[in-house]
Amino acid sequence: MQQSKTSTPDIDPVARAAVRTASWGFRISAALLAIGLVISIARQQALEQHLGSFGTIIDDTLHFHAAGFIGLAIAAIILTPVAVTLTVTIAFYREGDRRYGGFTLLVLAILVFSVLISQI
Repeated sequence: MQQSKTSTPDIDPVARAAVRTASWGFRISAALLAIGLVISIARQQALEQHLGSFGTIIDDTLHFHAAGFIGLAIAAIILTPVAVTLTVTIAFYREGDRRYGGFTLLVLAILVFSVLISQI
């Protein structure tokens, strides 16, 4: 079967969903980081050396402090693999592949557990 020069090869739906989720996670994180850096430069705010609690990050973001946006960028980049794994798990189950769906569900549980215990 030949493909025309303008068509793209069909990509596996699971891979397509994973790439799309990872791309959006990266874009969101990069945008939040850029906003934080612009605010930091414009207001001549020093960058924090550590992150506060999630509540502090939200409060800083609502008050347009650079640290809030940079904190959200870090959270987004940390949560992107969790979102990708969730997306892949759902895609496997939609494809009817329960074995790999179960494997990725186990990986998702490990990732979520890791994120939760890091907050302790």
